[in-house]
Amino acid sequence: MSFSAVNWSWEQKGLSAYEKMVLLALANRHNPDYGCFPSIKKIEEDVEFSEATIKRAIRTLESRNIIRVQKAFRPNGSQTSNRYFFKFEYDTQCQADTPPSATENPLPVPQRHPHKQVIHKQVNEPILRSVDLGFEYFWKEYPRSVGKPHAEKAFKKASQRVGVDKILEAVKPFADSVSHKPKKYIPHPATWLNRDGWNDDLEENEEKSSTDYMESLFKSRAQGDERKWIK
Repeated sequence: MSFSAVNWSWEQKGLSAYEKMVLLALANRHNPDYGCFPSIKKIEEDVEFSEATIKRAIRTLESRNIIRVQKAFRPNGSQTSNRYFFKFEYDTQCQADTPPSATENPLPVPQRHPHKQVIHKQVNEPILRSVDLGFEYFWKEYPRSVGKPHAEKAFKKASQRVGVDKILEAVKPFADSVSHKPKKYIPHPATWLNRDGWNDDLEENEEKSSTDYMESLFKSRAQGDERKWIK
């Protein structure tokens, strides 16, 4: 979560309750280093509005130049989670009222120049960079650093299935849950990604403090002495 994005969103005036809640949900999913690219389903879970209401709110926010929406596509041509840019992010690069360029919001196909039809390749590049940045975060947080090329390949495939957001949300809790284990008992990152490890139940950290350990020894010793007296 980006506190600056949330604070900025609260300051935006003239929005309906639906638009303000959707904007805050996007800000809550914003990461200053990796960007903002939650799925519509994820926003639905956050604000509990219908899909139609969320999409209408996003269109209004975009038309008022509060956010920019950059569509992303998988290699097979199907659409994946959009990338959202906040006005305060691109204000530093251009004037606030400057309309988005053709690369960021491509024209409908009939209006494009006949020699500039392959716009989706340019639109897809920032999303690919976002996946790359997401993998670097994943690699840093995952508790076992082995097989990086295989892990990166598995990460990109998993991102196409469930989105980068879901993977990044799960890796830290998983790392915490296995922090007491020797490295050799933790699955390789590619294995964890390929088996959809974010769906696994997290293990409880069973590591005992020295006090707990001494108490357990004392109890076992006392129980042993008690059995001797009974005999």
